[in-house]
Amino acid sequence: MRSKKRWAGLLSAGLVLFSGMLPAGVLSAGVLSAGVLSAGVLSAGVALADGLPGMGVGSAGLAGLPGASQPGAPMPGFKPYQTVNLGSNLEHSVIEVMAYECPYCMRLETAMLRWSATLPKAIRFDQMPAAIGKRWVPMTQGFYAAAVIDPKAIPRFNAAAFSLVQKQGYAFQDPRTYALAAEEAGIPPSLYREMLGYKGVRELVYNDEKIMLKTQIVKTPTLIICGRYLINPGDTQGNYSLFFQLANGLVSRCESLDKLKEPSQ
Repeated sequence: MRSKKRWAGLLSAGLVLFSGMLPAGVLSAGVLSAGVLSAGVLSAGVALADGLPGMGVGSAGLAGLPGASQPGAPMPGFKPYQTVNLGSNLEHSVIEVMAYECPYCMRLETAMLRWSATLPKAIRFDQMPAAIGKRWVPMTQGFYAAAVIDPKAIPRFNAAAFSLVQKQGYAFQDPRTYALAAEEAGIPPSLYREMLGYKGVRELVYNDEKIMLKTQIVKTPTLIICGRYLINPGDTQGNYSLFFQLANGLVSRCESLDKLKEPSQ
């Protein structure tokens, strides 16, 4: 039986990767309550049926409709991104919001990780499950439990979870799906089960829900860039190459804004 000191060490080490997602003091003060995702906050249309639809309708779904702008046509005032304000904790981060039942997330997983390796050293890349409702909580709990135990196991956990849900027919809302994914990722089952109940993991889940409520993200994958911009492949009409170019441009804009805020020498 591992000692509590050992557990605390694992928790502390694992949370380093996600520390930017938590407001200062949240782990010690426990300021995120279990009531963050209160009933009725998410409107009936937010969940968009049973699963996150990836790009959804987005701009790609408008092509060919009467009155819709065609590719290459000028769109006065159009911006292929949304703006948000998630605070200074996320100013130097890019977060991919994803879901295991989302086919676009699975399709882009390898490319997303490859692209993240090209980000400037000052920019941290994280992944975050889209906890938009109660049925997505098991996925979110499983992801953070695995990440806290071993952040390096997340690519294996993701690969297993995507396969279980989309190729093998396991339910995305079933906690057993993610217990199996963790085991396939090389995480000891007893360690995984115990970590599910840890306070730090619960707080990561609550903070995830809080971000989902504030951003109103309903399409995956979505990138949260520097806590300021939201983009989805639907914003580039499903053109993944253009999507990553747009992401690069917004990261550069963030860096430029940060330099403007620096005191002159």
